[in-house]
Amino acid sequence: MKKKIIFFISIIVLFFGVYKFAASKIYSDNDQESIISKLLPSNLKAILKQTIFIIPSKNKEILILKNKVSEKEIYINEIQEKLDRYVFHYKNAITNIENLPFKKDVTNYEFNIFDKKFNLVKFEQNILSNPKHKGAKSSVYLEEFQNNIFLATGDANIFYFDKDSLYNKNFVAKKIYSNLSKITKDKLFKENWFGIKDVLIFNEKIYLSFTKEVSKNCFNTSILSSKVNYNYLEFREFFTNDFCVKKVDGEDFNAHQSGGRMTPVDNENIVFSHGDYRQRYLAQDTNFYFGKILKINTINKKIKIISQGHRNPQGLQFVKSLNGLISSEHGPEGGDEINIINLGNDDIIQNFGWPISSYGEHYNGGKENPNNSERYKKYPLYKSHEKYGFIEPIKYFLPSIAISEVLFLDDYYKKKINFNFVVGAMGKMNRKGNLGLHFFNYDLNKGEYLNEYYVNLGERVRDMIKLKTDGKILMYLETTGSLAFLE
Repeated sequence: MKKKIIFFISIIVLFFGVYKFAASKIYSDNDQESIISKLLPSNLKAILKQTIFIIPSKNKEILILKNKVSEKEIYINEIQEKLDRYVFHYKNAITNIENLPFKKDVTNYEFNIFDKKFNLVKFEQNILSNPKHKGAKSSVYLEEFQNNIFLATGDANIFYFDKDSLYNKNFVAKKIYSNLSKITKDKLFKENWFGIKDVLIFNEKIYLSFTKEVSKNCFNTSILSSKVNYNYLEFREFFTNDFCVKKVDGEDFNAHQSGGRMTPVDNENIVFSHGDYRQRYLAQDTNFYFGKILKINTINKKIKIISQGHRNPQGLQFVKSLNGLISSEHGPEGGDEINIINLGNDDIIQNFGWPISSYGEHYNGGKENPNNSERYKKYPLYKSHEKYGFIEPIKYFLPSIAISEVLFLDDYYKKKINFNFVVGAMGKMNRKGNLGLHFFNYDLNKGEYLNEYYVNLGERVRDMIKLKTDGKILMYLETTGSLAFLE
């Protein structure tokens, strides 16, 4: 029976194929369809629709759906263009604001560190945007000068306010205008992994580290400086070099790994971290500043490489009793580090191992991913540092905490809780250790990491400074775009 039906349908198809060819010479497409429809009985038409004509029918449906999708895509693009225009105008409005109001958060944030109670005093603002990370609302770097707190945003706006305002309910930070828009490329400063990387005020000059486009799509981390002036800041290039790394599609490049942290070490010199931009090989080559910590004389601008083998140092603090630096830096997938860098002998460049040694792994699955095999041949990430001639970190984190600034605590908190250091964390999710402060003890005489205590703030700690009058920690919490201090 089935064979008869198939034979019958084949005859019909052949017949209408011949008819279609002949009719195409005489009738239009619409006339042909009308004549065929009249010749066929209704039950046969139903069978044909479900069999040999199902493909053209489905093709028509697909075409209709594609047209609808195309219309929706056009609509989405139009909406996106409008949104981009709104964002552009909004950011321009931020650029032109003169006052940045902060309002005290009345929520009671109470924390216990061992048996001591602390309160987080928090001030919120709702104007700044354009953060360094999608998990943040805005990104700001902090500095203190002449009883004022300076705020430098990631997209190159500078504000200040009287430090005593932190004990008011509300206060306003005033903008200081500058020539930054003339000497930097605005578009880059709107992209979250470029822009300002740190602010330092030293010997009445303000220094800004930033990602510089040396040539088209080729970058390094450089420094601008200006005399401190509350009316207008005239920035000039203080430190740069001609070598840069190219941003090329399909190749390793990441401007989040740019370093940029600055801190003074004596009356003339500052130290400055330069990340590797994910060009790993540069960290072990002393012909380049990438992956290094540099000492720069602010008077004669002489430069000395202090240490090498760094990936992305995010925290630097000079500790006089160590005659050295404590630094914090991002590892790859795991392996964030805290390191001690000795400043006693400028003739020796200390080596911290990256990318030969690291307690982390390469992204996208580490050794389990066969696509990483060539990467491990070049950059093996041995777990031991000392075995391969490098300096071991005093502490590493598995998994990473997205470590940020590090501070030496020699007064306010030291007396209360007996910890002498703290580092911030700005991880992606609120798992233990990721969003808050890590207080820890380091024996300065024995060189031993002793213990630590984590305070979960539920916020990314982008930057923090120790206030000069009382030693309290002032932080910028970028998840909510807030200033806060712990008392």
